[in-house]
Amino acid sequence: MSRREFDLRKRIATVVPPWLRQLEERKGDRAALRRAQQAADVYAIEFAHRLAEQLDLDRNQSDAAFFLAALLAHVREPQARALILNLAETASNGNPEDGRLKPQRFARLLQANDLPDRLRLFRRALQLVDGRADAINLSYIFLTWADNATKREFARVYYAPRSLHDAGDDAVAATSSTDA
Repeated sequence: MSRREFDLRKRIATVVPPWLRQLEERKGDRAALRRAQQAADVYAIEFAHRLAEQLDLDRNQSDAAFFLAALLAHVREPQARALILNLAETASNGNPEDGRLKPQRFARLLQANDLPDRLRLFRRALQLVDGRADAINLSYIFLTWADNATKREFARVYYAPRSLHDAGDDAVAATSSTDA
């Protein structure tokens, strides 16, 4: 892991949990963030500015922090296991077609490059798991989604043998470069 990746993970782990706790108390901001779809929508929400400022990302990633705020407003259980493990759950037969996130929808998610599209597809993924996702892991993945290494790792876990999914987060954390 590079120093830059480590610093980003550390910043996310420090900033996101308290920001989410504060968001719980700000019902109006949470509702506005849940409705936001475009850049102008998220820029108009003061609480999104707070997250972007606290994350203190470089210029290339600062817009992603605003869209991350809109995504995090959909997380209901921030301490849940990694989103990809929840999404990759399959029926007992192990067939991805019978899982929560179908392979075709997963392929669209991997192709999402612009921020509004990425937000829309990640929101849909969160809906499929009833808002359960490790907020720190989700934040790191969303912010680094433009990096093919992040997408590759996400796909690796999605297509991993069922035994890895059954092992849970410890197995993913031990092998994943995207977990915080």
